[in-house]
Amino acid sequence: MFHLFLYGVVGLASVAYVLAEARDRRLLGYATKPIPVLLLLIALFFGGEPRSEVGRGLLAAGLVASLAGDVFLMLPGDFFLPGLASFLVAHLLYVAGFAGGLPAEAFAGSVPYAAGYLAAAVGVYAYLWPGLGKLKAPVAAYVVAICAMCASAAARGRFDGAWSAPVGATLFFLSDGVLAVNRFRLPFAAARPLLFFFYVAGQCFIAASGWRGCV
Repeated sequence: MFHLFLYGVVGLASVAYVLAEARDRRLLGYATKPIPVLLLLIALFFGGEPRSEVGRGLLAAGLVASLAGDVFLMLPGDFFLPGLASFLVAHLLYVAGFAGGLPAEAFAGSVPYAAGYLAAAVGVYAYLWPGLGKLKAPVAAYVVAICAMCASAAARGRFDGAWSAPVGATLFFLSDGVLAVNRFRLPFAAARPLLFFFYVAGQCFIAASGWRGCV
């Protein structure tokens, strides 16, 4: 029940952040944006028995890197590149957390999923290309990292039924897609609340995948 309570608070904090953004309440936004990931860190360690201590530690490290990315992206000024680097590190940590202990056949079975993520990512990257400017190479590296994260999450789901891993990875993938399109090609009003919803929901599922017995 403790982790359910925390998830409820995560939802409330997320709504508070979206409302703060909509009303241009910058200080409230600064105060509320980091709360969901901070609470997920607590939930990861107290929400249930871990699938493995190492895996839980890697997922926790990924959440810490994500928290750094959240902070960089909300600061005044252009800290997009440090934020991008922080989330790239988070994805690599998630890859290690999802892939640890998996046999080769688990990865072989996830090839169709990996191909689907890669095809979608390449399509979005091609669409973004005219607006990327000097960020073409960093964004390309990030695309590879998030596709690897999604593929390893799919492998984990196929191997031990932790389908919260690929669900969370897919939601994170969608969040990044919305962010990228809004920033580099086609800004639209609903982008921020939409990407934050996908992002927080994705992180919730990723954190839940670290618990034994969680779907």
